[in-house]
Amino acid sequence: TSWMPDGNLVVSRDRLIESGNESEWVYEIALIDSDDGSEIETILVDSLSIISNLDYSPYQSRIVFQSQSKVGGDINIWKINSDGTGLTRLTENGGAHPAWSPDGSTVAYVNIDYFEGRGKIWLMNPDGTNRRPMINEEVM
Repeated sequence: TSWMPDGNLVVSRDRLIESGNESEWVYEIALIDSDDGSEIETILVDSLSIISNLDYSPYQSRIVFQSQSKVGGDINIWKINSDGTGLTRLTENGGAHPAWSPDGSTVAYVNIDYFEGRGKIWLMNPDGTNRRPMINEEVM
């Protein structure tokens, strides 16, 4: 869950859809009115599995989050527009806990070494370019 600049919320959720003898998990992002809890918009993200750690851009209608492809692989950082267009994977070698800078020009994230249980904070441009370590100290 993350606050949007207009005071509403962006949340991730999953639900099981059953049709006859078959069932399938659906993963989506929802924009929620914080006054009454009503749904403003739902963004269905079919190609990804569990979506978490969302952050809404302070100025543009973009959302960064962590997820992995339904076919498996590492958990990576992804970006999508709040209208459901422009789904883009920003990292290729893992990443978690993305956060926008206050001016929306940079995304910070943690690149985790799961074998050692440690990670480093990295920065990148909103299009995934110019990835660089922010500090050399390990976190977690």
